[in-house]
Order: sequence, then C-alpha cells, then structure tokens
Amino acid sequence: GNGNGNGNGNGLALRRFRPEPEVEVILDGGWPRAIAGAGLAVQVVVAAGPYRSSGEWWAGGGWARDHWDVHASDGAVYRLYCNAARRWYLEGYYD
Repeated sequence: GNGNGNGNGNGLALRRFRPEPEVEVILDGGWPRAIAGAGLAVQVVVAAGPYRSSGEWWAGGGWARDHWDVHASDGAVYRLYCNAARRWYLEGYYD
C-alpha cells in the first residue's frame, strides 16, 4: 500500500538523501525563495512550512529542525530543513 489509506496508489514517497547535502537558501520575509547547492540552482515557486521537529530534549542537548516542503522551478518538490545553527540541508525529494 501507499500509506494514504485509499488504495489508489497515488501517494507520494519522500526519497531521502544520505548524507543530506548542505545547501544555500535565500529567504524573503522568512520564506525560502531560492535554493543553490547539491547540483541545484532553482527558484521556489511554492513553500509550505515550517514544520517543527525536535528530539532528545530529555538528554540535555537535544535538536530542533524547521522543515519546509517546496515546489521548485525545476518541477520537483523538495523537503528542506534548517537546524538550530541556521544551516540548511536538502533532506530529499517527493516522488
């Protein structure tokens, strides 16, 4: 199954990059507008986010990320995240 419960096979899968390449993201009003690096040089057509994730807070250090799903000018939909150090990474693309 595709995990969306409707059984029609039209679900999207996130294809993760390992390791996740660091990219440069140009922001406009706090929203991603362009991505460069990892073989990409694209404009962001539509951005959705941020979606916050965090973990290991109970261990004292923890981590936090702001995830964004972006539809880029090359036609692909990418997942990006920005970590607490304000560094951006290309997590993967939707297929």
